[in-house]
Amino acid sequence: MYSNANYISICILSEPRCTELVKALSFSILPAAIHSCINGYYYGLKKAAIPAATQLIEQTARIGTCYLIYAILSDGGSCFKPVYSIYGIVAGEASATVFSVITIKKDFSYFKISVKSLKTTAYGMAALFIPLSLNYILASFSSSAENVLIPRTLKLYGLSPALALDIFGTISGLTLPVLLFPGVLCSCACVMLLPSVSEANAAGKDAKITKTINSCALFGLCFGLIFIGDFLFSSKLCGYFLRRLCFLCPLMHISGMLCSILHGLGKAKQVLFVNLLTCAIRILMIMLLVPHYGIDAYLWAMLVSHVFMTLAVGILTCHTAHK
Repeated sequence: MYSNANYISICILSEPRCTELVKALSFSILPAAIHSCINGYYYGLKKAAIPAATQLIEQTARIGTCYLIYAILSDGGSCFKPVYSIYGIVAGEASATVFSVITIKKDFSYFKISVKSLKTTAYGMAALFIPLSLNYILASFSSSAENVLIPRTLKLYGLSPALALDIFGTISGLTLPVLLFPGVLCSCACVMLLPSVSEANAAGKDAKITKTINSCALFGLCFGLIFIGDFLFSSKLCGYFLRRLCFLCPLMHISGMLCSILHGLGKAKQVLFVNLLTCAIRILMIMLLVPHYGIDAYLWAMLVSHVFMTLAVGILTCHTAHK
């Protein structure tokens, strides 16, 4: 990623100014992978306090680094560059990794893992973690594809490059974070659902699984919140997007929790297939409709894809639970 930053910026992102950002961001990948694996270990043990502390340290280091750089630059009369925010990301990931490694070192000192037991465990987990990993890769690929396609298709619609980036930045930087903010609780629930449902499924507790499904669906519906962007960001464009996309809130939260339940029931392959169709629907609508109808077509693409996703995982969850 560091070596090919220029190619990534020009040929994929269509923005040469991203070269410095891509180079800086490459240093965050290794520490992010390490502490994510350690967090997964503790989530499996239902010890959420350590991952929570890790995330708190990461965010504190990230924001603290950015503020420190800003304070130093303000005294020197220099301006804050976008790459400095990437330095904050790298500092956050590095701090989280150091804390995670120190924490888990004590736990792992009691384990004696043989090669034979390691192979047995790896083969048993492969059927679950391969589809799960592909799901995350697909989500990242879809997000990256949208980030590349939306500015390009808006240019085909007739907007200038600056205006296309401005509209895209308003959606990705202001609108979506506000919509996703109430989902913090849902995201926490999703993380803890997988080990809990897996345990209930292994023990044959069908009544508990059914109760969990009903509770999650009701919980997700409670997060269909409407926000006003002009008040939060002094942006009428952001307010317009929020009013159009507010209906996504319950859909995103319900589908997220149902996907976690399906993962716990061992249906990761089916979730992968649904995610693949969802991403295909959204990307095709962006490619075919945005050049003709503008940014409103992207809003419709998001709505249609999330409706399909929620219905598909809902039907799949009910079928699996009754089966």
